[in-house]
Amino acid sequence: MIKLLRCIVFSLFFILPTVVSAIEVSVTTLGFYQEKPYLEIYSHILGHSVQFAASDQNDSLNYAQIEMLILIKQNQETIVADKLSINSPGSTSVVDFWDLRRYPLANGDYDLEIVYTDLNNRAATSTYTEKIVVNHGDHYISNSDIMIMKNISSEQGEMAFYRSGFSYEPAPYNLFGEKDSLFIFYTELYHLSESADLFYKYSVRRTDDAKVVMKPAYKPINEKENLQILQRFDISDLGTGNYQLNFEVINKSKEVLHQMIEPFSVYHPLVDYRTNMMGDSKYETSFVHLLDEGEVNYSLKAIFPRLTNNMTNLYNSIIWGDELEPKKYFLYSFWSGFSPDRSKEIYDKYMSVARAVDLEYASNVGHGFESDRGYFFLKYGRPDDVVMVEDEPSAPPYEIWIYNHLLETNQTAVKFLFYNPSIVANDFILLHSTCRGELTNPQWELELYKDDNLNNTTNNINNRTVEDGFNRNARRYFNDF
Repeated sequence: MIKLLRCIVFSLFFILPTVVSAIEVSVTTLGFYQEKPYLEIYSHILGHSVQFAASDQNDSLNYAQIEMLILIKQNQETIVADKLSINSPGSTSVVDFWDLRRYPLANGDYDLEIVYTDLNNRAATSTYTEKIVVNHGDHYISNSDIMIMKNISSEQGEMAFYRSGFSYEPAPYNLFGEKDSLFIFYTELYHLSESADLFYKYSVRRTDDAKVVMKPAYKPINEKENLQILQRFDISDLGTGNYQLNFEVINKSKEVLHQMIEPFSVYHPLVDYRTNMMGDSKYETSFVHLLDEGEVNYSLKAIFPRLTNNMTNLYNSIIWGDELEPKKYFLYSFWSGFSPDRSKEIYDKYMSVARAVDLEYASNVGHGFESDRGYFFLKYGRPDDVVMVEDEPSAPPYEIWIYNHLLETNQTAVKFLFYNPSIVANDFILLHSTCRGELTNPQWELELYKDDNLNNTTNNINNRTVEDGFNRNARRYFNDF
């Protein structure tokens, strides 16, 4: 019926619209038929990319408001020009929200352009473009597009949209994340009365090598006019990558009468990890198998300060999971990355330091290496100098750590300031640092001395320092060491 030629860029994991700027929008366009063809446009606005503001409704909620300009052209002639607003639900936090528009379209080729503007921040915009082909036949088997979903409900109103007895939302970007294990699709077949003994089948193939990763499923077609199809299957074993759903209408001779293909992407790092684990012969004889579950969990927590940013998502998925083998393999992979032949030796040396740090900075809120001081000790090593101040009456206890040179950031004279506002033993938290990528607080002095009744500094938000005084030495210590 309507074949949508999407302007899509395929990366390893994701399917993204052609243009993404300040506003992040997942656009799903689907063609259906009801007496005549029509186009559905779903817009999924990612809340973190727009600005929420208070309204004049005298409530405590914030709202986002997006202006949407929809242009549908045919041979440079504008067929549809629609300007409207998308309003988020009121919320005390940032939330994603949806919009759906429908437009009748006759057979032909069209250019779709959608411009989104944040009405609370007009500098934030995003533009989406797509080629659309409408080719619906009234006298032979035809179809709607395939809508891909992650979950549905039988309760109306539980999700953003409702049709044919179920509540639903399209899967944004046709992307299934690490916690998504169910694949659901919906499509419609039209004008089946001219044929008999028909079946439909569907399967999943990898995009890069066309390998079938889900064997075809066959279903008989018993309807004589139109058929609504809603199917679901498990994808928890699919590894990260790009895939395509293949859907075909066939006769009893297995002749393909109709075919549709819908691409989607999967991000399943744990599945990838298990695949690598099963194919790694050195893992089976590695030292991690000598560790019990408690030691594995303790060791995983201890290496967190040493992880790079690209490892943290996988780490969080593994450490909060119940499976022991992925945890062992993560430890094995981490330490064998330093030296495959000396991984046990390097692990033992590091853990001896981690246990000492755990004891040194232990508190009632967790392991010592999970405290701020313990974390940075393991991340950057022992500081070259430490200034400890516990008897300054104008401030809670504080420490200044000095590193003469940090290899990780290629900086010299790097400083960290920790303080203990709760006065609870070992409850020091980071207040300020000069280290690239770590917390920098230009108003750290105001925070450190905020309880000093003799501090004459006003509450001007532009103030960064306090007046010098006999009992206010932190700035001198911080600058002189």
